[in-house]
Amino acid sequence: MVPVKALAFLSLLIAFQACKKTEDNQTKPLSIVGKWVWSTTHYNEFIDGIAQPETIDSNPGYSNNSYIQFNSDGTGMDAVYSGNPYFLQGSFNYSKSGNNLTFYIGDKAWKDVLTTFTQTVLTIRNVDTSSVGTTHYKFVTDYYYSKQ
Repeated sequence: MVPVKALAFLSLLIAFQACKKTEDNQTKPLSIVGKWVWSTTHYNEFIDGIAQPETIDSNPGYSNNSYIQFNSDGTGMDAVYSGNPYFLQGSFNYSKSGNNLTFYIGDKAWKDVLTTFTQTVLTIRNVDTSSVGTTHYKFVTDYYYSKQ
């Protein structure tokens, strides 16, 4: 009779472990909320539609200290550190709809796009255009972050 009880206990233990693994393997919903640490920035410039050489900023001095923080209440802050003693910090409000991200500072709004958005990687793309006389400029900036 003891082996039957042991077998029943073992079966229940296996069943509970199987349920736990299923719960652990479920995908968490994506959330932008949290602290994202800067890794690199890619700058692309187009003059009258012609691409100029790409610039990549991957100063290792930035990566441990520069970040962007999104709070669940639609507020956030960013901090940029590029060597002693330069430090810049700012606050903003934001809204997110799909891959569209809008930053609000005072009465100004900037519309950006999330080109990469996973549990651990975030890329924010900003596109800015301007003209001087008959020359048209387009600036595409990609900011790469990882979740801390």
